[in-house]
Amino acid sequence: MLASAWLLALDPAAARATTNPAQISTDPFTNTSSQHQAQVEPDTFAYGSTIVSAFQSGRFFDGGSSDIGWATSTDGGGSWTNGFLPGTTVYASGSFDRVSDPAVAYDAAHGVWLIASLPMSSTNGAGVMVNRSTDGALTWSNPFMVTTQSGTDKNWIVCDNTATSPFYGHCYVQWDNNSQGNVIYMSTSTNGGTSWGAATATSQRIAGIGGQPVVQPNGTVVVPLDNAYETSVGAFTSTDGGAHWGNVTTITSISSHTVAGGLRGGPLPSAGVDAAGKVYVVWQDCRFRSGCAANDIVMSTSTNGVQWSAVTRVPINTLSSSEDDFIPGIDVTGGAGSPARLALTYYFYPTASCSSSTCQLKVGFTASSDGGQTWSSPNVVAGPMTLSWLANTSQGTMVGDYISTSFVGTGTPIGVFALASAPAGSTLHEAMFAFTGSVPPTQSPDFSLSVAPSSQTVTAGNQTSYSVTVSPSGGFNGSVDLSATGLPAGATATFVPSTTTSTSTLTVSTAPSLPATSYTFTIAGHSGALSHSTSATLVVQAAATPDYSLSISPSSRTIKRGQRTTYSVTISGTNGFAEPVGLSVTGLPTGTTVSWSQNPATGSSTLTVKTSSSTPMGPFTFTVSGDSTQTHVVHTVTAVFSVTGKPGNSEWTRSSR
Repeated sequence: MLASAWLLALDPAAARATTNPAQISTDPFTNTSSQHQAQVEPDTFAYGSTIVSAFQSGRFFDGGSSDIGWATSTDGGGSWTNGFLPGTTVYASGSFDRVSDPAVAYDAAHGVWLIASLPMSSTNGAGVMVNRSTDGALTWSNPFMVTTQSGTDKNWIVCDNTATSPFYGHCYVQWDNNSQGNVIYMSTSTNGGTSWGAATATSQRIAGIGGQPVVQPNGTVVVPLDNAYETSVGAFTSTDGGAHWGNVTTITSISSHTVAGGLRGGPLPSAGVDAAGKVYVVWQDCRFRSGCAANDIVMSTSTNGVQWSAVTRVPINTLSSSEDDFIPGIDVTGGAGSPARLALTYYFYPTASCSSSTCQLKVGFTASSDGGQTWSSPNVVAGPMTLSWLANTSQGTMVGDYISTSFVGTGTPIGVFALASAPAGSTLHEAMFAFTGSVPPTQSPDFSLSVAPSSQTVTAGNQTSYSVTVSPSGGFNGSVDLSATGLPAGATATFVPSTTTSTSTLTVSTAPSLPATSYTFTIAGHSGALSHSTSATLVVQAAATPDYSLSISPSSRTIKRGQRTTYSVTISGTNGFAEPVGLSVTGLPTGTTVSWSQNPATGSSTLTVKTSSSTPMGPFTFTVSGDSTQTHVVHTVTAVFSVTGKPGNSEWTRSSR
């Protein structure tokens, strides 16, 4: 029975998790060169009802540990057997000074469990090695060397467990070589890990760190990783069973908030793949926070390892929250014929702005039953921990550069993490714990409709628009056909596009004669047997009556008897007026005649006024009248017409004497 004193560090809020954490190992080593009791950095892998965890035990300040511990449950986390790998370090009947970076895999084709780790000579990587178990991860062999390169770092392991894959039974180990500028290497085994192929770089000889290879059902290996500076996350692939490794694709840049208090924790990725081959990658990132004030856990997905989705935020807390979330560990199950289920364990500070003496480190858990479209309310699994309770390293106090979650059995998530309580003198109390989480019930694929705004106002004869959004749930990924009913005669609806997976613009056009009132109509969406609807309102205002006005230029003319002059009459329509207008003149003196350049007229017409010798002198105000030819709307305008000279005489005729 492990010491119950470890449970004193649990937060009362941990009761919200499915089970309280159970201690599964403790550090038994006593060498004075490393810290005790100090277990950090777990990985896990599950196959069937068996889950295996591996972790560092007896952490050194400047890198590595006394040995790699393991803990195995064959009953879905109900009980655990633990021990330590043989033949690794001098503290475990091996030859290496230290060992680090454990990662777990299962090779279903050969029925063998594998733990990969990083042997060290002093503080330098001295290769990558693999311990094997053929009895259900209850006993382990001495290690088999994958590579003897010096300068190795951050290894990982995965096996192809899809029986229909052309590369079923291939296992892949990844690492970077720090002494070569973090060049990434891969090696492949086809015999259950007893021998390994030559170290192979990518076609670009890319540099990076923290690669976590996953295998799609078709045998494609996708390796998400950070660049060597941890400023971008990307991925590369192999489609030929590890014979060749392709170019890296950048997923996105990384914006990471430095975790407070000197805690060791960079933005390394954690990856999983569903049964349909969709790859999910998560890491800590502050891009959604104002001023990069705290980290969220963010995610991107891909079905081929080359094209990646836009980065989304796991909504553990609100954007205005002071919480800082980091060091994620994700696993994925389902996804072929049903929505993928995701489980995520992570560390967090309730308050991002803290110091080494005030930071309160906790462990959290959240899950999704619809491929990450929605997430459960977060659970506080354990904590708070004070940073001084943790193993110290040259890069800060440490719980691990990574954490781990795995689905066991029919889909129960189990997380393994380092948990500490107050030390006893110089002896730490930092050990491995496991908990069983829960995933929200799987929803059937479905969708809902929403419209914005819910009401629009339009003047009859014009048009207005709405935005219609399809929101999927339960893994729904179909197309939705949109339609509108309930609009009055004189109003027509057009969707662009009419079939959508996301959004569509609805335009409603109205006739000028549409009565002014409020209309409620229905927007419906159909996808196979699924149908949903939402309502919207169209408020119609009466259209202004088409009309016109008359103007005349100039407003006054002066001419001699017998001459002629012109005026320009302009017809200005409003509210869509488009009728011809009949024009007439009244108020001119006798002896004058008029003519029009066009009558009826649209736009304008020129009025010509001609006088004769009998036209009386004087100013005359005359009226131009307009009468629209269809609606018979009458408008008038006036102008002045002045005549000079004596009746019957020309101004230039000499009088007789």
